[in-house]
This record gives sequence, C-alpha cells and structure tokens, in this order.
Amino acid sequence: MTGTVLVVDDSPEVLAVVAARLKPEGYRTLVAQNWELGLDLALEVQPDVILLDVEMPDVSGLDLCRRLKADARTSAIPIIFLTAHDDVNLKVHSLDLGAADYVTKPFHAAELRARLRVAIRSKRVHDDLGIRALPPKA
Repeated sequence: MTGTVLVVDDSPEVLAVVAARLKPEGYRTLVAQNWELGLDLALEVQPDVILLDVEMPDVSGLDLCRRLKADARTSAIPIIFLTAHDDVNLKVHSLDLGAADYVTKPFHAAELRARLRVAIRSKRVHDDLGIRALPPKA
C-alpha cells in the first residue's frame, strides 16, 4: 500500500530516520521541521497520514493536532503521534484530541509501517464512504 506521509518533527535526524524507514513501503514522504511548514503542507498536499512529534518549539504537536482537527480541510487526515514521551495521560490526551495512534520513540520500523498501513486503510474506507471525521472532544 502506498500513500503520502507528512512527518512533522523539529529534529533533522528523526526526519531522516523516519523517511529512511518508510522508503521500503514506497510511501511518498514529505518532511516539515516546524509546525508552520507542517500546517502549510497538510493544507496544500492533503497527505494520507501525518506523523507528528508532541514536543516542538513555539507550537506543540498537540496544538497543531488541535488546529488540524478543527479545520474541515484537514480534519479527516489521521494523525499518529511519534514521540519520546511515554506518559499514559499524554497518550490519552492525544487520542482525545483526535489522534489516530501514538508511537513511542525509539520505534521499530516494522511496527511504524504497520500502524501507517492501518491508518491509511481506515482513511481510505472513510473517504470511499464519504464519512467525515468526528470532531474531537471539547
């Protein structure tokens, strides 16, 4: 299964590692090193899934997730948090904001690719059925 993946992370090393780990699947991988570029690319490209770091300068990944889910143009794009934070409360909060999944760094490449396949399959089913993503809890 192929698709477009947008990776938003402030670490050039993480961006390079993720892109390399996704290459065997044939994904078109776009990278953004800050939230502004990530938001612009999400609006412009409409990726199949967004991998998003929680902790970034200026605007957190949680805030970016909130913005993406509040915008009708990007609300149906699955977001998978990819972060070093392993706090269960943060995981729950992320999912309540509308994230589809949460993967902790360091990640296993096969697991990340499997989670991406699931998110993309789910989005395609929703797209085919014309289902809009439910708004996150207030």
